[in-house]
Amino acid sequence: MNSLNNMGLASNEAKEQRIMRLRNAFNKQEVVTVQAAAKKTGFTASTVRRWAKQGNIPLLDGDTGKSVVPMTDKNRPKWL
Repeated sequence: MNSLNNMGLASNEAKEQRIMRLRNAFNKQEVVTVQAAAKKTGFTASTVRRWAKQGNIPLLDGDTGKSVVPMTDKNRPKWL
């Protein structure tokens, strides 16, 4: 059971690191849309959308033309 717990923790840590990298890329204006982030990371657009929601990252969704999460003073990038 300890082995499964360790694998779960490692998986969660990897997800958190991917969300942090996504936030950094957004803050540096390297990616602005879900589709650009998916292309850059190699993950699906639905995975990137989920990470954006979990990380409160207001990426634009090219499919809907809207932000994945509402933009606030707290999550607004400096380049905007």
